[in-house]
Amino acid sequence: MDYTPRDSENMKPAALVLLVVIIVLSIFNLLAGLGVIGKDDAPPEYMVMTTEDLDQLMIQVLQDEEGVTPDEEGKMSVPTEKMLSQNIMPKVMNRLGEKGWELCGINRNELYYFKRPAQKN
Repeated sequence: MDYTPRDSENMKPAALVLLVVIIVLSIFNLLAGLGVIGKDDAPPEYMVMTTEDLDQLMIQVLQDEEGVTPDEEGKMSVPTEKMLSQNIMPKVMNRLGEKGWELCGINRNELYYFKRPAQKN
């Protein structure tokens, strides 16, 4: 016994149209995900920091994350292991990374160049 719905011939074009729509939307989504379409062409933002700027940020990181505070004279007593570059600089770079900044270069004058995607207002 062969069973076929009454309107099976009318359903084939509708299924084909639905399949084409799904394929087109999938391709559009793939291209958008790859940044080929719908890409924001705004130029990136740049920031230059001196070693003094990074030192100030390092002090903020020590205060916020390590609980180090200045004494009455404004001096800070920091254990040596917390001040080692390999211990503190990743935390400083992560702090900048949280704001979208990425280190893209250092010059001979010890200026640090950062960039991030343009921020939308």
